[in-house]
Amino acid sequence: MDATKAGVELGSFEWSYDPDGCRSHYDPESMPVSMAVIATLSKLTGRSPTDLPPLHEAVDTDALDEVFRNGRDSNGDISVTFSIIDHTVTVNAPDRITITEPSGNGSTAPNEEGTRE
Repeated sequence: MDATKAGVELGSFEWSYDPDGCRSHYDPESMPVSMAVIATLSKLTGRSPTDLPPLHEAVDTDALDEVFRNGRDSNGDISVTFSIIDHTVTVNAPDRITITEPSGNGSTAPNEEGTRE
């Protein structure tokens, strides 16, 4: 799915929602992992990428991109976990992102427009 929200290209990624948060798969050939994290977090929270706190305040985005760019051929043994806006983000090589929401927040899955009802 290609999506643009607030003029920011989110790129191609697939995501699924469950009661604990969101899981996504992205194409590391066409999108750096830092952008995939932003796209997934935007989809999960229903917020525009420009309305999210800067990712570089939570993690060194250059280092994150470099680790996963170099680990593309990994057998899945690379994992990085960090927190942003009370969500826990875990990135696993080669192309998987899991974002869990704070427990007990009573949130619902975002609809097709990315907003919560």
